[in-house]
Amino acid sequence: MVFNTGEKYTMIYIERIVRKICEEHNILHVLEFVKEQNPTNDLPYHNWFHILTVTKNCYEGAHELKLGTPSTRNLLVAALFHDFDHAGGKQSDDVNIEKAILGFENFIESTTHTLDIEMIKSLIRVTQFPFIRIPVTIEQKILRDSDVLQAAECNWFEQVVVGLRKEFANSGITMTDAEMIKNSNDFYGSLELFTVWGRKKYEEELMPKIKYLEFML
Repeated sequence: MVFNTGEKYTMIYIERIVRKICEEHNILHVLEFVKEQNPTNDLPYHNWFHILTVTKNCYEGAHELKLGTPSTRNLLVAALFHDFDHAGGKQSDDVNIEKAILGFENFIESTTHTLDIEMIKSLIRVTQFPFIRIPVTIEQKILRDSDVLQAAECNWFEQVVVGLRKEFANSGITMTDAEMIKNSNDFYGSLELFTVWGRKKYEEELMPKIKYLEFML
């Protein structure tokens, strides 16, 4: 994978954090499986960095909302697999979800585990976009919030505005810089968060980015 200097530093930092999280919850082998076996870790947006970020966010949310250890473990595994084998705009997201679940099932067949398989599948499904499922359980709410809070990261512009624009182009949707900035501003400006933790992170870390986008319009 090729990244600019800032992105490389961010990747190293976040992967180190997520590795420690996975060690703490005895799922380091899951992290290694996704890193080695996911064929689409290099996508412009739905990439390895995004997977790591969502996993890190899930841990933060679970810790803040005092989720129990088994539920946290299932949540982290769902985060690691939620965009497994993503098409990067070349297929609809219902297909992406089924491919992610297939990747998870292939992993399950290769190892012994104490994971809640159906819970993890339901968690993966709640990330389908456009959003057609309302998160009900606290685990679903944390994962949904964690997924959309990608823009709170320090490389948000390159990841979200530039990277996601490239994946939109794969689906036949081309945008100018100004159109993509407006699209991002509209999406994040009207975002629905489902947890107290998510809303706080939104206000403190994502709102400044939205204000920056508004300034650019």
